[in-house]
Amino acid sequence: MYYAFDTAEDRAADMEAFLKDYTQTDAPELDYESRFTYTAEFDGVRAMFLLLGGMLSGIVGLVGALNFINAVVTGVSARRRELAVLRSVGMTARQVRAMLVFEGLFYTLGAVALALALTLAAAPAMRSALESLFWFLTYRFTLWPVLAAAPVFAALGVAIPALCSRLEAKRSIVERLRQE
Repeated sequence: MYYAFDTAEDRAADMEAFLKDYTQTDAPELDYESRFTYTAEFDGVRAMFLLLGGMLSGIVGLVGALNFINAVVTGVSARRRELAVLRSVGMTARQVRAMLVFEGLFYTLGAVALALALTLAAAPAMRSALESLFWFLTYRFTLWPVLAAAPVFAALGVAIPALCSRLEAKRSIVERLRQE
């Protein structure tokens, strides 16, 4: 059996309380669904999407940070001899560190610019795809995640090259020049 009730907006909560009490005490064999039931279910689905999206974004961000660290460390390691030659011809350790830090910042700037460009290019396609897949979804374009991640990557762009150059500076120039 199916009964539909159309209650006034100011009485909806009272009807919800009555139906909940009635189906629990007087008629436990009956069940009901209401606007509040659907709202609670929708909030659960929304929370699932937020949790899943947040976790996936966190994983992608972590992979990006690790990739950035790997690229910078590999770049410094591959250029050890070049950096030693620069030091041997008169470049100071501070100048080498500054050069590496600026390279890291340029790398960060390029990554943020690419992320912004891809976000702006993919937004219209994502909007139509998501809104056609989920009828209840309203797509809102936001740039704050990209802009929030930029300072983190900028800090990494400064810290990682500075740390690598400090670790390299502990070895003598002669040692670094002899290394293949």
